[in-house]
Order: sequence, then C-alpha cells, then structure tokens
Amino acid sequence: MYNLEELILEYVSGFSDLSPLKKLTKLKSLHFENLRKVKNFDGLSGIKSLRYLYINGTLDWKQPIENFEFLKGLPNLEVLALIWVINKTAYPAFEPIATLKKLKKINIISNMFAT
Repeated sequence: MYNLEELILEYVSGFSDLSPLKKLTKLKSLHFENLRKVKNFDGLSGIKSLRYLYINGTLDWKQPIENFEFLKGLPNLEVLALIWVINKTAYPAFEPIATLKKLKKINIISNMFAT
C-alpha cells in the first residue's frame, strides 16, 4: 500500500500509534474520525506529502489531542480541519500552525477552543 494517497479511519479503537503512516510516502489526505485510543498525533510528523488533515471526534465523544507540535512536521499541509476535539495544550496551543506556509484553509467548529 505504499502508493496509497488517501486514508480514512473512522471508529477505530485497535491502535494508538500513528507512526506507521510515515511509510506511506505518497499520502496526500488523512481523515480521522473517532480514534478512541489515539491522543498523540506526533506519529504524523514527517509526512511531507500530506495536503489534507481532518480530525474529528463525535458529538458525544471529543477526540483528545495532546499537542499540535506534529503540525510542524507537515510542511505541505493545505487544509486542516478540527471538529469535536479536546485540546490538551495550554495557550498558545496553535503556535505550530504558524510554521505551515502552504496552509490555505483551517476549519474549526465554533466554541471548540478558548481564544
């Protein structure tokens, strides 16, 4: 599956480590919804081909995200969507977003983060 460009994982609870995804060197799009055992997304850092990242919990269970440092390792990211998530980092949690020079769109549901 090394040529895989898009991956959608929904309602998965069998793993917590995302680092094997780094082997997918052509991966352009990741859609995560309700990954019950994942809270650390550092395993995504270094996927240079990634353009689109969608992380979503659900209305009754918000996806925890330990920190946003992994974003620094996604230099070609163009679209970032964070829906129904819980931020585990103190202000300024989104500072790593400033390193994303190719970012074109940020989609964050209202009232998800204190500003």
